[in-house]
Amino acid sequence: MPEAITVECGFCHKHFRCPPEVHVRNVRCPFCKTVVKVPASSDAGHEAFEAISDMIATEKADRDRVPLSIRHRVAPPPRGVQSRIVVIV
Repeated sequence: MPEAITVECGFCHKHFRCPPEVHVRNVRCPFCKTVVKVPASSDAGHEAFEAISDMIATEKADRDRVPLSIRHRVAPPPRGVQSRIVVIV
C-alpha cells in the first residue's frame, strides 16, 4: 500500500499529509485553508532534482574546460559605435 504524501503549504509553510490518491490535485491546507497543489510523487521530485543536478554539473565541467583568459575576455565594442564619456560638474 502506498504511503501518504507529505505536502508543505506555500503560504504558512506547515507540513501535512495527504492520501496517495489525491496526487496531482489541489487540496486545502488544514491550518490556513490555502489551496495547495499536491505533487505527483516524491520520486518524481527526486528524479527532477537529480536531472537538474546532472545538467548543472555538465555545464560546470564544460565551462571549466575553457581557459580563464578566454572566459574573462572583454569583448570589443561593436563597429561604428563610439563611446564618449561626459562629465557633468
